[in-house]
Amino acid sequence: MRVGHGFDVHRLTAGRKLILGGVEIPFDRGLLGHSDADVLTHAVMDAILGALGADDIGTHFPDTDAEYKNISSLVLLERVVGMMHKANYRIGNIDALLHADKPKVKEYIPAMRENLARVLECDERNVNVKATTWEGLGFAGTGEGMAASAVCILYPDPVAGFKKTAKRDVASLFPDEPSPDPKAKQAQRTKLSKRVRKKEAFEAYIDGASRGNPGPSAIGVIVRDPEGIILAEISEAIGEATNNVAEYQALIRALEECRLLKAQQVIVYTDSELLERQINGKYKVKTPHLMGLFEKVMKLASCFEAFAIEHVLRDKNKGADMLANSALKSG
Repeated sequence: MRVGHGFDVHRLTAGRKLILGGVEIPFDRGLLGHSDADVLTHAVMDAILGALGADDIGTHFPDTDAEYKNISSLVLLERVVGMMHKANYRIGNIDALLHADKPKVKEYIPAMRENLARVLECDERNVNVKATTWEGLGFAGTGEGMAASAVCILYPDPVAGFKKTAKRDVASLFPDEPSPDPKAKQAQRTKLSKRVRKKEAFEAYIDGASRGNPGPSAIGVIVRDPEGIILAEISEAIGEATNNVAEYQALIRALEECRLLKAQQVIVYTDSELLERQINGKYKVKTPHLMGLFEKVMKLASCFEAFAIEHVLRDKNKGADMLANSALKSG
């Protein structure tokens, strides 16, 4: 077991969005910083890096690097999680505390916990977020700025070997399937899809939406059992992201839900041709931030007896699209 502590401070200023835990909070000012200045997520990142003995966020993501200008802190957290996995650790629990008199954030805490747990790849019950006031004292009490602190516990990862496995072909993550040679990849993908017996499979319709690309984003997911009964409808804002990231997050959320529902076979329907082609090996995943999401999808897919993903036209995916857009509008 390893323990880490993180602390971060940012000044409040006009003309900036206030992002906390990946959630945009209505307020007349936002936090000043090189990235989106998500002080809560920064504290969590520093706590994990501290537990790993891996310096701090300023070392890994310097404010002199243009790559991180206005970047979502959840994207940076994904990279820290990648470092954690590489070191063969997983989250035990996170306890994060926001220091600010205003605005009141109680109603947004569930969404913050959900965002952080999704990126941290852990159960939401293992991520605690709370807020405290400074009773009008100091910079956090007068509204000059905000601070956040976090403590985390890391445990050795029982699936530490996954990262090496994830670099192989997708098919090698499925039981009883041999790893194909490069010339046989497409034939193997087709075989994988045929393994799903649709009459016995759970169906998940997914969609990701982004306003601005990158910009405020949301996901929509509908999960049905083999009888066609809707078991879950998910409509969630995910903070700042690109449309491709939103599509991946929708797929991840769908697979997590199917796993909770104890599905054995899963078929996913998406109107994102890029997502379908990347998961099925028709396109390569070239960008680093998508590769991390791709590997997470593969890890989740390996939990099922059989898994397939198919592309559908947008008019066949109206339900998930409506859920994503509803979350985008309300977020």
